[in-house]
Amino acid sequence: MGRDTVAKRLAAANVPAAEVRAGHPVYRLRDAAPVLLDKGHAGGGEDFDPCDLPPKERKDWFNSEESRLAVQAKARRLIPAAEVEVEYAELVKGLVQFLDTLPDVLERRADLSPEQAVAIGEVIGEQRQALYDRLVGDAPAEQASD
Repeated sequence: MGRDTVAKRLAAANVPAAEVRAGHPVYRLRDAAPVLLDKGHAGGGEDFDPCDLPPKERKDWFNSEESRLAVQAKARRLIPAAEVEVEYAELVKGLVQFLDTLPDVLERRADLSPEQAVAIGEVIGEQRQALYDRLVGDAPAEQASD
């Protein structure tokens, strides 16, 4: 960041100089840093819309975003949706297998009666269906927790 830019931002934000040294104002870091590091001035922030930029700057911005995403993907900080779906599918598959075998395991290990095992199986089936409906968006979240 250039000196002129720093001076303009500090003046625009009315940041007071702590003292003057060799004819130049000196600012406290705690006063100047928020103004100088404000992303709203640097081309970011919540109100930033790249479509408002001039064509050349807009092109440069989108190219930089493309490069940033490529670097994040290479560093595995950004994972393709297909890989995430496969991992979630494996997770759910293991959970479903556990839930399917739970009544039989409890019947053997906890000496449940067959009727109790069937009742547990029915409850698990209802909850699995509610979870499925919630995941595919067929049911509101409140129904899945009943």
